[in-house]
Amino acid sequence: GIMTGGMAGVIFGRSFYSRFKSMPDGLSGGPVMREGNSAEEKKEFIAEIAGYFEKTRFARVDIYNPPEGLEGDFFQKRQNITRVINFEGGRYRPSDSEVPRHIRHGQKEGGIISGLIEVNDLGQFYKLVIETSSRHGQKPRYSPEFFRELRALAKNDGRVIWPVVYFHDVAVASHIYFLERGEMFHWQGFSAREHWSLKPNHLLLNFIIEFCLKNRIKSLDLGGSPPDAKGLREFKEGWGGVEAKRDYYTYLGGLGKLYFRGKRA
Repeated sequence: GIMTGGMAGVIFGRSFYSRFKSMPDGLSGGPVMREGNSAEEKKEFIAEIAGYFEKTRFARVDIYNPPEGLEGDFFQKRQNITRVINFEGGRYRPSDSEVPRHIRHGQKEGGIISGLIEVNDLGQFYKLVIETSSRHGQKPRYSPEFFRELRALAKNDGRVIWPVVYFHDVAVASHIYFLERGEMFHWQGFSAREHWSLKPNHLLLNFIIEFCLKNRIKSLDLGGSPPDAKGLREFKEGWGGVEAKRDYYTYLGGLGKLYFRGKRA
């Protein structure tokens, strides 16, 4: 009668092409076991999970950055590359000497940062979501209702940190961070190109780094970068982000073997 393990995930897609992610958009997932479980019990739990995926006939299963490796040959193991700032001894200094100057510039130009976006400004925020998605040739992945629910969660849950930069009382940029397993994770970022001269991303990163230092958070994961995004990688490295590898596991079943085989994950 006692729960010994579990795994959160999201199921999406239609019938024969349904997929499972634990978790979506780079969030850490995977099986979590009750303390004190033996190695054999953990192995049995992974086998139960694999059996569930086979029975359900998902086209694809992805498990990102689990707390422990998944044994066996059911899943294909791969790795993602991310950039992480480590706050050793509670100290921090950016690698790029220009970073402090950009922060001061944004402050001087009138960029005001708030630690949590106001509910009444979620409409302005979603305009940033639409514009940012459009710049990347995409449509927004999440609805206004999703962000409204997330904002309600952030009000009382310290694991969700959602700073925003205002200029003349208008939201011009915002990041969403999640605190997980003692590490801060940059999940999403949105901004208006019109106000890039304010250096809003510098203001937001400076805010979250100060937050991490104040709360003795050990590291900040800046997230992965596309292979062709050299400028983005250099930007993260300028803040002191060093390369880190994250394991993820994939299972292809049914149509997934035909569609995803050979494609870049």
